[in-house]
Amino acid sequence: MDPQATAGRIVHYYAPDGGGACAAIVNRDTGPAGFAQLTIFGPHGPMVRDASYSEEPAPGCWSWMPYQKAKADTPGGNQSESAEPRPDSGRTPESTPSSEK
Repeated sequence: MDPQATAGRIVHYYAPDGGGACAAIVNRDTGPAGFAQLTIFGPHGPMVRDASYSEEPAPGCWSWMPYQKAKADTPGGNQSESAEPRPDSGRTPESTPSSEK
């Protein structure tokens, strides 16, 4: 899967001690190699750490969560999940109910 992640994405971070997966948020867009600055939500509270991408779980690295990997493997699955109406939705800003704006 693509190692590039945008700021705000939630990923898994694997502690260097092999303690399992923790939720982490990508702080800045990553480069092509996937090196990221993360805010990690571990058992001792949040911390900021730089980490490399790994396709498979590896100590001290981040990777996509299993559901993200599964979704990316489906046709059209790696599309944006924006709340904005898509051009092919047939809806225009004028036809969108005010409760959805």
